[in-house]
Amino acid sequence: MRTHATDIEHMFVYQGGKVKETEASRLEFARSSLREMPKREPTTDELRRVQHERTTEEHAAIDSSITPDEERQHRRRTEKSVYLERMLAARERSERERGGD
Repeated sequence: MRTHATDIEHMFVYQGGKVKETEASRLEFARSSLREMPKREPTTDELRRVQHERTTEEHAAIDSSITPDEERQHRRRTEKSVYLERMLAARERSERERGGD
């Protein structure tokens, strides 16, 4: 009988003559795969579009709010999205002036 296991065997647990992958090994495989994948940063334009959508959604949600607290929450989220849209617009202008990164 062997006293050590190969790397592949470490990923599996033998149960009743069958090989069963463990949850931990699946998570480790997913983590290692994610580390190897290059991450792409969203462009300023993409971020602005997302913020515009959020602003529109939150603004629409104000009218459908049931409680005053919910309405305040949607108003605050709308204000935050508008602020972020302005900051992204400034960033976009800055990028254009620099030569567009």
